[in-house]
Amino acid sequence: MPSISTIYTTLDSTITNSTTSFAEVVESSALVDGTEYHVICYGLIEASTNSNTYEWRLVDRTNSDAVLSDSTIIREPTQAARSQTYAYLGKITAGSDGGGIALEQRAVSAATNCSTHFVSMLLLDLDNLASTDFFFANDQTGATHTTAFAKRVSHTLSDSTQIDGQSWLVFGWADFATNSESVNTVVSLSQDQDADTTLPQYSFEGEDLSEELSWMVCRPYTFSTGNNVIFSIESKDDGSVASQNAYIASTLFGLRLGAFKNSDSYYDDDAITSTATTFQEIARRTVTPDSSGDVVAVGSSIFVPASTNRKSSIRIQVDNTTSPNTVPDGEWAANSNDGSDELPLFYLTKYAGVADTAATLDLDAKKTSSADIGWKQISLAAFTTELSIVTPVTFAAVATQSSSSGDVAAQGYDSGDTAAQPFASGDQASEARP
Repeated sequence: MPSISTIYTTLDSTITNSTTSFAEVVESSALVDGTEYHVICYGLIEASTNSNTYEWRLVDRTNSDAVLSDSTIIREPTQAARSQTYAYLGKITAGSDGGGIALEQRAVSAATNCSTHFVSMLLLDLDNLASTDFFFANDQTGATHTTAFAKRVSHTLSDSTQIDGQSWLVFGWADFATNSESVNTVVSLSQDQDADTTLPQYSFEGEDLSEELSWMVCRPYTFSTGNNVIFSIESKDDGSVASQNAYIASTLFGLRLGAFKNSDSYYDDDAITSTATTFQEIARRTVTPDSSGDVVAVGSSIFVPASTNRKSSIRIQVDNTTSPNTVPDGEWAANSNDGSDELPLFYLTKYAGVADTAATLDLDAKKTSSADIGWKQISLAAFTTELSIVTPVTFAAVATQSSSSGDVAAQGYDSGDTAAQPFASGDQASEARP
């Protein structure tokens, strides 16, 4: 059966740098010249101080070390030595220079350092996937926020074969500039038509006026019928100030789950809260692949800290083991700057599925505070890289057969042709059938 091709890169030990020049953290395997790749990257990053900014970015070694568009984040950590998330979603066409996609980091001063603890980066080659089974949309127009939501990137599904009874997994990524430390940026992944929704929605406050911060969420959608289903990312500020925060860029990426041989998905708006500070299961699915091969799993939720300096982490476990490695068990993914923050948590992994063998996927989250707080707008989805395409059957033409009764009009023809042969009464037309 046909499959999508993937390059998957992970990091399971901490890389620390104090240089003011960018230094490589990890690089993917070599890309194929001329191939288009969709890039999804998730990492856990931190720095030694919370009074300076630090930078992380992705570069394309195959194209003269070009920085992937809008992949650079500039972050002042909420707290020193407490990890937070790096997230990126984009697309590149590999060049001829060789190598792969690399994550780089740099400190602003040699007296400080920055670190990356964990990376999960997936490069998807979708050449075998029909163009109607995925979409990618990016916007880089930029705009200063107001206090009213404005649509940024959008994509419309207009074909009934893409909508009626179909399920889609949609990723939403967005990048913002911090121009104020007193108001929050609010971001929504919206879907118009067929049970409109503006969830998941998140909110964050910046800590430094030079920050550029990006975030990612995902959500599965299932449609009954409808026309022109519109996905979009919207953003605004939650208050009016002299210098409003600014939108930089955003990306939507969608996959029709029915295009894959096996898939499963879950979404719930409702909050799960707990006073525990250990990992709590917030979603569970079971995936049984028809064939042995790779399975991609992603999760997303919104952490509601309700106070400052409250941290949360997230992980996906496959049959009770954190995938792809156990680093996320001991690191944080989000840390609140403000009591009104509602922070997105995202997770990505790939594992080896076994034919006809069920694997249980748990999306778990934990937090530092014993307050009765938690997570909402929870997504968990998984799909095999094997596609559900049915190979067309090619029929061979059948040799003409003569009848011994009467005259025979014998005509050989290819499958799909029609025999149109006039003959006299009493004659018999012999027809080769596909």
